[in-house]
Amino acid sequence: MCGFGSKDRRTVSPTPILKLAIFDINGEKVDTNEFNDVEFIVSASLWSPDMSVPLDLASPNRSLDYDEISWLKSMVKNISGTNISNGVALEDTDGELFIFFIFNDLSVKKPGDYRLRFSLSKIPESDYYSNFEELDHIFSDVFTVFSAKNFPGVLPSSSLSKFFSQKSANKTFKGLK
Repeated sequence: MCGFGSKDRRTVSPTPILKLAIFDINGEKVDTNEFNDVEFIVSASLWSPDMSVPLDLASPNRSLDYDEISWLKSMVKNISGTNISNGVALEDTDGELFIFFIFNDLSVKKPGDYRLRFSLSKIPESDYYSNFEELDHIFSDVFTVFSAKNFPGVLPSSSLSKFFSQKSANKTFKGLK
């Protein structure tokens, strides 16, 4: 569901979760313990279904008839929430350690079909203020954002999302009865 008001905000469901696996030159998986999970971040941006146009900005007014400068000034963020995720080392459902990026607070304001573009970067070691170099990117499948009137309801959580939620609950409430 979407909208430009705060009451219309619904997160993308199911929650996007990315799993980072690093392979050496021979195609062998590198042990995740060799990396510091906080070295990596992933940013999410909104794109057209054909992956050709970034759509992070949108007009709240459907019928704009202004000159180009006025039109640009009227643009607002079409994606809201937390669009950057720090890497976290977690075991997957098979007990294997990977670095995961979880986007549980993303929402889109304008109805339509979209893809998310996820960009992987490594945080520079020496100069905190330097630009983050994109190491790779990947696009999500196409998803549809509905108006409040046409919203069919939240999709069920993925099995991985449920697994992480359960592990988190066990850690949070461990020792409490």
